Amino acid sequence: MFILKTTSWQIFLMVFLPLMISAIVTDFLIGSILEIISYNILFGWFLLVGKNLNEQLNDDEIRPDTFFIINCFYLIVFSSIASIMNNGRESEMPMIVLLLTVYFAFAFFYVVYFTAQSFLSMQEIKSRKSSQYSDQLVFLYFFIFIVGIWFIQPRINEYFKS
Repeated sequence: MFILKTTSWQIFLMVFLPLMISAIVTDFLIGSILEIISYNILFGWFLLVGKNLNEQLNDDEIRPDTFFIINCFYLIVFSSIASIMNNGRESEMPMIVLLLTVYFAFAFFYVVYFTAQSFLSMQEIKSRKSSQYSDQLVFLYFFIFIVGIWFIQPRINEYFKS
């Protein structure tokens, strides 16, 4: 997979450059497309990393990933629809949209949790000792993607190199 072997700065630019450009662009359609590209790369990265790290684990440590995959696709679809629907108008939010937004938050936390746990399990297998990162720190690195990518991606590159 291309994205699993890229450097942290390349992933950072692939995710945040379209977002920065979409903030500058005045055309609604182009801005929405750039946001969708950025969100697809971000959540696609979580999907690829979480799924591939989970597949690399020993048979007794592999966790079922169906719910993880469903949540990743939900994040991609919801953020894409939200980018299209966001046209700058302030309007009342129907209850269903509020519920979908709450589930979006849950799905994001679950995706981050699953990816962080797969990362920690893989690190323990590869180094044959306890993780040098605490569980909470790795979760925080994945959760605060803008900072964490600089620490996490070099380790991911090492795992998939060997």
